[in-house]
Amino acid sequence: MANQILAVDLSVQKKYQQILTEQSKNTDELPLAVIPGIDIKEERLAQEVKKSFIQFLIKQFRHAKSKTYDLSKDQRELDFRTTKYHIKLDPSDNDIAIKMCTLCRGYCCYRGEKYAYITPTMLKQIIQKNAKKSILSIVRTYTNDLPQHYIKGSCVYHTDKGCSLTPDFRSDVCNNFYCKPLAEAIKDIRKQPKEKRCVIAKNESYVVNSAVI
Repeated sequence: MANQILAVDLSVQKKYQQILTEQSKNTDELPLAVIPGIDIKEERLAQEVKKSFIQFLIKQFRHAKSKTYDLSKDQRELDFRTTKYHIKLDPSDNDIAIKMCTLCRGYCCYRGEKYAYITPTMLKQIIQKNAKKSILSIVRTYTNDLPQHYIKGSCVYHTDKGCSLTPDFRSDVCNNFYCKPLAEAIKDIRKQPKEKRCVIAKNESYVVNSAVI
């Protein structure tokens, strides 16, 4: 544990020591987990951003329905699926994962930029799962779920209250991806599920959130 503390930056060390003091714990009694985090700065979803996203969405739907588009060369989908941090949650993991992701506030969403990790491959799966619906109806779900305000620079569905997109229409990345720090924390928690942890979320230079969970 001492080596882990030395490996993190000063802002995390300071916050961790503060929490240890408040909790009257030492490092062995309250292990540390550091995860990514972002500041939430919401702004109105501009018409030009919305228009650009809808144009992108229609293009991806066309690829998904095309008989000539080679889905095996869908590089963005391949990149998402080859990551080793897609881990399957046990029901007992779900509560802790939600709490940690809430502290993060959507770093993965931010990395998705404005396009919600949408690919032709995932849209083809959405179409198959909603076979009784028309393509127009599916597209309307995506457009109707666009919020009035979103997190600046992030995914168009990323709001200060979470994701505004209907869960069944989100990509597998949105529903199933766990970043390396979270995946490793969950693996540790599985070994000692009743042990509390200090979780600190930080961006590149400072702590944005923390909690004992």
